[in-house]
Amino acid sequence: KGPANAQTQTQPNSSGQVAMELVGKWCYMSNSLNSSSNKCITLNADGTYVYNSESSRSVNTAEVYGGTSSQGSDRGTWYVQGDRIYYNSQTQGQGSYRLEKRNHPKNVGDPMIVLDGEAYVTATLKQPWH
Repeated sequence: KGPANAQTQTQPNSSGQVAMELVGKWCYMSNSLNSSSNKCITLNADGTYVYNSESSRSVNTAEVYGGTSSQGSDRGTWYVQGDRIYYNSQTQGQGSYRLEKRNHPKNVGDPMIVLDGEAYVTATLKQPWH
């Protein structure tokens, strides 16, 4: 595969590792009267991730009618250490989120990961958290 790149050097240290139970696609969706957003992150078993987001906002008043939309994407590497998920993003650099595992309050069979208070529901078939 050629020489090691910067991402290889930021792989997990001896106390951080890829958490296999988190591997898969996770999505955050929000819908309100005038806006919606959809953010998905795919955590891969090799320690890489892909993030995609879409948002739209509509305006419908007597003066203005129209809307906006935006899309974003990112990729990088990830690992878990304790109750935090660490990332090394191509666009944002290094950072971490507080990680919680919960089951969906209404669809109890759907596991979620909560990153700094923002809940992402599984988009792949997974067993509920125990």
